[in-house]
Amino acid sequence: YILLTPTICKEVVLMVLENYSDRWYSTSGSKTANGSYQTIVPVIDVKKVDRISLQFINSGAAIQKVKVYGTLDISTDSTLGDTRWTQIGDDVTVAATDSSLKSISTTGLMYIGATASGTSSQKLDYNMLVQNL
Repeated sequence: YILLTPTICKEVVLMVLENYSDRWYSTSGSKTANGSYQTIVPVIDVKKVDRISLQFINSGAAIQKVKVYGTLDISTDSTLGDTRWTQIGDDVTVAATDSSLKSISTTGLMYIGATASGTSSQKLDYNMLVQNL
């Protein structure tokens, strides 16, 4: 057994994170609702990805709904949410001035994307972490 002091532990953790920084990336975006479902997270190729975590942040005064989709189709020519796409889990309900988090194991999926719907002119932000462990 090796006993590590808090300082050494912190350095080891930072070293591990630096060594694996090529195995993850993050991105974010936002969309202003128009009353119908529209793409919030654009279609992403996840063939070589293990996990995706999505955080949806509602700064508006009304509930917004998010649907996350996946497909095994090799083409992204179809519209996100149509019959070539399958919803992953239930709708994500984001309460007014609140946030929701969804993590997805992407093993076996080709692409994912998400649509959102809310009261017109309300903004919904998202943060996404993509991990390839």
